[in-house]
Amino acid sequence: MEGVFKAGVPEGEGIILFPNGVEHVGIFKKGILEGAGQITIMGICYKGKFKKGIFEGDNVFTNESNQHFVFDSKNERLLKIGIVKIYLNMGYKLIGCKWEKDKIMNGNCIFEDDLNCQWEGRIKYTGVRD
Repeated sequence: MEGVFKAGVPEGEGIILFPNGVEHVGIFKKGILEGAGQITIMGICYKGKFKKGIFEGDNVFTNESNQHFVFDSKNERLLKIGIVKIYLNMGYKLIGCKWEKDKIMNGNCIFEDDLNCQWEGRIKYTGVRD
């Protein structure tokens, strides 16, 4: 993490660099990203807003586990249906997952590891762990 710290927590402009190469850029308030910002995934920059550290833009959003969900178009995100790439922690990806009604649907997709090796298979969504 890069930026200004006050009392050991980030405050003001800053950047979070994740192990999988994803960057979050924005304004920290009491250690949490808030307001306008951007994230960069695989060299592509997405603009949007952070709310309590969670990012939402036209084609991309994150969850509490810092998983990144990327849609091919803005319409897919707004319609809550489409095909999504999911950037998991530690550089892993799920590619070609079907997304409907704010969740991953069971079906075929590709798992890609941090060395870019790919395996085709089926995904069974069991929910997000807290």
